[in-house]
Amino acid sequence: MLTFMTDADNTPYEILAPSAALLPVATGLRAALDRLSAPDATAPEALYWGEIPFLDFGHELARFALWKRGWEPEGEINASRFGERDLYHHLLTELNIMSEADLCERCRAQTEGAGTSARYARIEAAPTVKTLLTDEMALGWGGVEVVGRGTPDPERVKRERMFVDYFRGALSGFALRASDLSEGASLVAEAMAGDMVGPKEAARLFERTVTEAVVRFSSWHEWAKSLLAAEVFLALETGEAAALEVLAEREALLTSFLEGPWGKTPWPRLRASEAMPPVYEK
Repeated sequence: MLTFMTDADNTPYEILAPSAALLPVATGLRAALDRLSAPDATAPEALYWGEIPFLDFGHELARFALWKRGWEPEGEINASRFGERDLYHHLLTELNIMSEADLCERCRAQTEGAGTSARYARIEAAPTVKTLLTDEMALGWGGVEVVGRGTPDPERVKRERMFVDYFRGALSGFALRASDLSEGASLVAEAMAGDMVGPKEAARLFERTVTEAVVRFSSWHEWAKSLLAAEVFLALETGEAAALEVLAEREALLTSFLEGPWGKTPWPRLRASEAMPPVYEK
């Protein structure tokens, strides 16, 4: 079903109701997000910005993306499976990261380029589905990089737009930021494991990701909700059945993280006297 709404400037927006195939995905995710709306096992820890354990917390933020990269079962890099030389070769050949400068650039592109959150925001902002089908270029997250998108698949675009419209007002591109941040952190974790950077350099590189995560989210449960929503959204590229499978699998995995390593790690909370972190270079 197609309806229209208007924004603050009275610009009409096309709103798609979920199809029969998409509805179980949308309602299933909503129920899962409700289940994840709970307090952490360990209470948040009030810290000044300079007290945040960037190295340790950065590795925890990377855990989910590392799991997606094949570091099972809990997203931890197993040195017994891959030595430093093998990890370094992986960084060079598979990720095309040959230096710390390359690593910095890849982290910046991952967290500020046209990632999951930027893609979601673009779909949400488009006035009509036709706009999404005809636009072949998209601005990156920072609004400065132009990324080619190729020829869109109409069915995929409709699925994604129905999903976004269903959660309009409840989710946004910013709400899905955990996906991009975890991916960026995972690059640093792999670089450190491969001895491309040491602990001091890794902590500095984690700083950007950790700072945004601490400011944007308030708990591990909020972090998990963001990751789950992003994963289901991304799975819609394949189809509704794939999204339902991802929903069930990822919720179980994130719950195990919340009951395991994340449940033992306090989420940093900036003290009231330091509500915003200091300005730093990217």
